[in-house]
This record gives sequence, structure tokens and C-alpha cells, in this order.
Amino acid sequence: LNALAQEAEIARAALEAKGLELRKQREQTGKAFESAVNALLPALGMPKARLNLQFEALEPQSYGMDRLSFLWQAHAVCAAQVPWPQALRARFQPLVPRR
Repeated sequence: LNALAQEAEIARAALEAKGLELRKQREQTGKAFESAVNALLPALGMPKARLNLQFEALEPQSYGMDRLSFLWQAHAVCAAQVPWPQALRARFQPLVPRR
């Protein structure tokens, strides 16, 4: 039983190490993506709009150890940044078939 517990601990440590590597790569790529999008916004007539990526650390999951939220600021006066999925749900209601 102790041997299995030790193996599980070793596997978890390896998983966390790989998860931290993935997080670092995602954050680097996210920063580059964020900068690229923000550089294009003035050409779209939104000079004060901003996209911000927010990473939240999580326990190891099948998809990694973090959650990514896309936060949108439409203009400089806009104080609250709403994650895109929530904003889309608030703006677009699902189509319900009529009976």
C-alpha cells in the first residue's frame, strides 16, 4: 500500500510539473495574442477597446491546471470587464422552438 501511495505521489508531481510548463506556454502565447488583438483594434474604429486574458490557477484537470477568461473592455469609460461567454449569454438568448 505504501508503494502505491509513493507511486501516486510521484505521478502527481510529474503531472503538476507538466501542468506548470503548459501554463507558462499558455501565458506566453496569451500575452502575444492579447497584444496582437489590441494592436488591431484602432484599425477597427475601437482605439480605446481592450482585450485582456485572465488566467486562473486550478487543480490539475484533463485540460491543464488553469482556466482562461477573455475579458473585453469596449471603451476607456467601461469599468467592468465581463468574460465573453457571460456577455454572450446575456446578449443572445437561445432560440426556443415555438409549439
